[in-house]
Amino acid sequence: MQSDRPRHRAAGAAGGAGGNSGSVGRTTLVWLAVIGAISAVAGPVLLSPYAIKSVGEGSVGVLRFGGKVLDEIKAPGYHFVLPFLYELIEVPVNVRTTEVRQVPCGTSGGVLVYFPLVEIIHRLHPASVVSTLKAYEDYEQAWIIDRVRHDVKLLCARHSLHEVHIDKFDQLDDMLETASAWVPGLMIVAARVAKPTIPSQLHGDFVRVEEEISKLKVAHQHEQLVVRNAEMERSRQVMAAENDRDIARMTMDRQVEETEADLRIHRIQDEMHLTRSKDHADAASYSKLREAEGNERRLSPAFLEQARQKALYQNLEAYYGNRMPEYVKVNSNSNRLDGGEGGSVGSEAARGAAAFWGRGGHG
Repeated sequence: MQSDRPRHRAAGAAGGAGGNSGSVGRTTLVWLAVIGAISAVAGPVLLSPYAIKSVGEGSVGVLRFGGKVLDEIKAPGYHFVLPFLYELIEVPVNVRTTEVRQVPCGTSGGVLVYFPLVEIIHRLHPASVVSTLKAYEDYEQAWIIDRVRHDVKLLCARHSLHEVHIDKFDQLDDMLETASAWVPGLMIVAARVAKPTIPSQLHGDFVRVEEEISKLKVAHQHEQLVVRNAEMERSRQVMAAENDRDIARMTMDRQVEETEADLRIHRIQDEMHLTRSKDHADAASYSKLREAEGNERRLSPAFLEQARQKALYQNLEAYYGNRMPEYVKVNSNSNRLDGGEGGSVGSEAARGAAAFWGRGGHG
């Protein structure tokens, strides 16, 4: 009996181990069955076209989970999205044109007209996509279409029909662009406004106004042409007068320069003549000075005596006859003729005459 107890406990232990391994195997099989079932159900869903989304070029993708816009931005391309849990919203960020048709315009005069088409060219910055979608579900409707109608209404209320249709129509584009602040991140590139349609009963009046304006423009252009031609003629005359004045100034300057040159030439000639005259005078003075010095050295007493004797005999008159003329007075005592100066000459002449007559001279 005692020997059978251990054998029985050993058999019981072996049976317990076999029971545990069997339970583990059953659990594993259960999990494998669950995973297989999930894979069988989710596999076609995950591999279906609903799980693969694409974002086109010029747009970005934004995920929405349970109605909430997530902060993640998807770039252009293919993206995997869990169907029925996430929604991928494609938002354009390139330049787009939004058309707003039949925009009413009530002018300050009470006339209602319609702009058939208003085009807004805009672009949403990629960094502002999430904040714009969170704040406005449809920003294009809220900030472009509705805003255009509101701004056109305000602009028309401050202007008359004539201003809206004619005078300030070319300014409506710029006025519409700067009318109010747009949503942050939304850039307005340009705005184009079509010509408003006016009531038929006012169309004829506007046609006549347009004709009058055209005539006025033609007259104004003709007036400007006449004024421009007059200004051109005046400018031409002014230029001709200035040209004549410049020519006269140049001629006068040339004459002044020629006169100054002549004056300088005459001055130089006068200076040369004066210099030559001074040189001649100096030369003549020097010549006479040298002549005087020569005469002073040459007129010695012997030379003077010789000259005196020569002059005496050159002026001697000879008379031939028996008697001496009465006018010849000989004063032998005083040795002079008639008491004049040069007694020695007279004495010599008297002595010569007496000697001549004494020798029987005659005239």
